[in-house]
Amino acid sequence: MPERGTIADMIMRTPDGVYNIFNIGNNGFLSGASVFNTPNLVGADWNFAGMGTGSNSANSSGSLANPGGVNWDFARRKLDMFLRNPTTGAFTIYRLSPDQPGPPGTNLSAKVPTSWNVAGFGTFFRNNRGQQDIMMRQVGADGIATYRPYNTVANTFSTSTSSDVARVSATFQTAGFGLFAAAPNPASNPVIMVLRDPSGGTLYSYAITKGTGAPTNGAMKTNGRADQIGTNVDILAVGKFSGTVPLGMLGWDKSSGTFYIWDITQNKDNPGTYSAASSSPTGAGATVGFGDVTGGWQFAGFAQTSTSGGILVLKAGGVAANQAVPFSFYSIANDKITTITNGTATGSMGNWMIGGIGADKSLDPSSLVQAMASFNAGSNSAAALTTTASLGADTSQQQPLLTIPQHA
Repeated sequence: MPERGTIADMIMRTPDGVYNIFNIGNNGFLSGASVFNTPNLVGADWNFAGMGTGSNSANSSGSLANPGGVNWDFARRKLDMFLRNPTTGAFTIYRLSPDQPGPPGTNLSAKVPTSWNVAGFGTFFRNNRGQQDIMMRQVGADGIATYRPYNTVANTFSTSTSSDVARVSATFQTAGFGLFAAAPNPASNPVIMVLRDPSGGTLYSYAITKGTGAPTNGAMKTNGRADQIGTNVDILAVGKFSGTVPLGMLGWDKSSGTFYIWDITQNKDNPGTYSAASSSPTGAGATVGFGDVTGGWQFAGFAQTSTSGGILVLKAGGVAANQAVPFSFYSIANDKITTITNGTATGSMGNWMIGGIGADKSLDPSSLVQAMASFNAGSNSAAALTTTASLGADTSQQQPLLTIPQHA
């Protein structure tokens, strides 16, 4: 049973294939335990589906960060952990719940060649916020990257090019996926896939509904031009960061340590296109001191814990294999980022892999409200957001939400 106050869970994997789950809440890690009663139940030949490099560089899936193999299934009220065998390409889902620790995995029977990598997750074929589907990515000999969704409920992965939702240069990076929650009828809300051209930072959006997608008139536009975010900025997550905006993007300028949130909206005069505007607090952005951390900070994950925000987690880089890993936690709500605390996942080591961080809704609603309240208690709130700037504007003139001091 998750400890009272839990609002999210992080799952980590040891080099020999032991999976451990850590409850997050009340300003840090609450507890940790093995996912399975038999520690080596899965075997070392399996790994998190879409496992990234653990840094901000692009991996074999073309993703800027770990695509996230841990997701909350609202329909079943379980935490789904997606694993893949890199040799056979097979997928397995472990549905974790408080009353059934360490259940057997459910194999996904569709045949997906190992040449297809996991780019990310989303409900591409249904919008019931249930079991996630998988977006696959394959790079051909012609240097073209193809994106094609895998229906994990129907257990189908098409071999037809008619199921492709995007064909772009192999240099393009997968920025993220998020449900564009604008219409009151969930069935009409598309999942937006954001791709990025790293050569200039241009973003491209694709609206996916019922397994089919189309580019929303190419590059994301603001005031009639392609948006540029700069080559130093990585998109860490696409999700709901405000209760009044259908979707947003969380960006991190790795040269300055500055975080940005961009609000994604649908253009009223052309519903088939989307715009992104950078939200800025009044005055200077908040500055948070981390202390001297060798190797800098790396993105560990984001969990959508509410309809207006969630939990951002960073981990220290450059930690030795046998040393404990420091983490930092942030609360994101209504386009504001506030510092929570620093902490360490008890027993976690520098050579452990993070599979993902998923929201945990297993507690009763009153407990969840209390947990959210306690997680934000004592934070230094950012100033009210009053201005917006074009995503293509010079980011040196924008006010950052949060600045990380640079470390050697």
